[in-house]
Amino acid sequence: MGMHSKWVNENLVYYDSVYGERWYDAQGPGVCKFLEDFVTTPFAAANTPACYATTLSAACTIALMTASYPAGYLVVTTAGVDDDGANMQALGEAFLLAANKPCYFGIKLMIENEATENEFLVGLCRTDADVITGTASGVYWRLDDGDTIIDFITELATVEVVVPVVAVAAPATWYILEFIWDGTNLDSWVNGVLQTRVANLTSLPQAVTLTPTIAFRAGEGVVKTYEVAWMRAIQIN
Repeated sequence: MGMHSKWVNENLVYYDSVYGERWYDAQGPGVCKFLEDFVTTPFAAANTPACYATTLSAACTIALMTASYPAGYLVVTTAGVDDDGANMQALGEAFLLAANKPCYFGIKLMIENEATENEFLVGLCRTDADVITGTASGVYWRLDDGDTIIDFITELATVEVVVPVVAVAAPATWYILEFIWDGTNLDSWVNGVLQTRVANLTSLPQAVTLTPTIAFRAGEGVVKTYEVAWMRAIQIN
């Protein structure tokens, strides 16, 4: 129960089996990781986290909140304009879901307002100024405007394999979305619950480098608030 450690390709991985094998950290010569808790994230300027390539539409704002909270979290607030939002991607493309190179991605997020008139895309993707409409390759979760289903998607050269994973039942609800590529198989979890293993890997981008990605966009002309408590990407080479 709880925290464990194990050797993966001669690197040490810290994980929690209670929540479906959630990876927390890893150490070793073959580790590539991006760990983000939004506590001390530097900003180059207003609404511009320094370690991300960030695109904002209209007057969307990005901020860190730490007061009266057990840890930091990211807050994205739209300006009450339809399609207003933020597109954030870690600088560089350091992750590659190749054979025998295990990789974990996880994120904890919330839509503060109602759940239907919103869009988001989170996961590992190619760099693009608008991943919601423009990403060509990646492994990610997507909520479409007007929908209430979070889809888990693999995409290669704009060809998608889509697996619906969970209904968004209510606003102001935290969702933890995770996947592990073990070098052969791709599994995903929603709030610690294992989903159906992805059987069709024809669109898994195994020769395309990817980067941690967060994108939110309002689906109507109303102020929307989105929150992210943490994001982690850990690969063992």
